[in-house]
Amino acid sequence: MALINCKECNAKISDNAKSCPNCGNPNLKQEKSNRFTLILFGIIVTIFMLFIMFGGNNMSHENIELVTAVDTSAVAYAPKLTAEGRKENIEKIRNMFLDTGIDVKVSVYGKNNETLELEYALFNDVWYRKFETSGMFDNFHKLGFKKIILNDNYDYKTSVTY
Repeated sequence: MALINCKECNAKISDNAKSCPNCGNPNLKQEKSNRFTLILFGIIVTIFMLFIMFGGNNMSHENIELVTAVDTSAVAYAPKLTAEGRKENIEKIRNMFLDTGIDVKVSVYGKNNETLELEYALFNDVWYRKFETSGMFDNFHKLGFKKIILNDNYDYKTSVTY
């Protein structure tokens, strides 16, 4: 604890005092220290809340296991769809994922609608490997898609091309 001069009346006050006992002027050094403490506390609480909300991987592991339950063969009426058929089956493909608890956005585009893009916030290399080993990429290829893209719409985007 040190003595400092009050900015208003020049009286000696403690650097821990909230205000000058002589004139009542607030101690700016103490106010800055309190602001810093509050900001630091806010940052720590925010990081903790983000960790709780997004740090747990239980949900992603459960959803990855559900990938094997998605039956891609049920999407098509024929082994290979036409360009219009691929576009018309967007809702069926989306419903396949929704039925297993996975909220995937489905887009079909490109020359003859041969590109299938699946967008899901939790896509990563583990998901890609699961799609690969479960035969999901091959099933989509059998429907006529030449490029299948997995995209988390943030920093992960990968594809398989036939």
